Amino acid sequence: MLFGVRNGVYGLPTAELCDFLRGRIGGRTAIEIGAGTGALARALGIVATDNRQQEGAAVRAHYQRLGQPTVPYGPNVEKLDAHRAVERHRPQVVIACWVTHRFDPKAPDAGGSETGVDEAAIIASCEEYIFIGNEHVHHYKPIWKLPHEKLTPSWLYSRAINGTRDFIGIWRGGQRSPNTGTAA
Repeated sequence: MLFGVRNGVYGLPTAELCDFLRGRIGGRTAIEIGAGTGALARALGIVATDNRQQEGAAVRAHYQRLGQPTVPYGPNVEKLDAHRAVERHRPQVVIACWVTHRFDPKAPDAGGSETGVDEAAIIASCEEYIFIGNEHVHHYKPIWKLPHEKLTPSWLYSRAINGTRDFIGIWRGGQRSPNTGTAA
């Protein structure tokens, strides 16, 4: 946890996590959205994308007031928000670690961010959406209402110290044709 806070890292790309994700990806195309440092995508050999919002002056100032560093975006991280990344790369699998969902003014108790990800739209546009997060931190995600599989492996680690488990959530989405990128 201390390493994560001091280095602007939220989830740790362990060998076990990488092995699990490689198995889920199989021979399909994949990208990581909200890739941050890009370490996980680099280890998996997939495209890393992020809107890189923590490079903005206001966000940097906010984190400085908290006494925390911002995410050190990796050189392999393409500056694209999640929706543009999916449009451009047309992946069959989308991986996301610790991304914030888009704020919906009709459901303010769910939290989120105006610059967050419309995860339901991402799910609909790929075969599989794999989200890695923490039960407390990501409790209010609207996509929990959609059919999914939730795993809580003992080898999953993050910077969270709130007493709840880290998890891998898997949502099946639209079925992309590998050749055209369109729904099959």
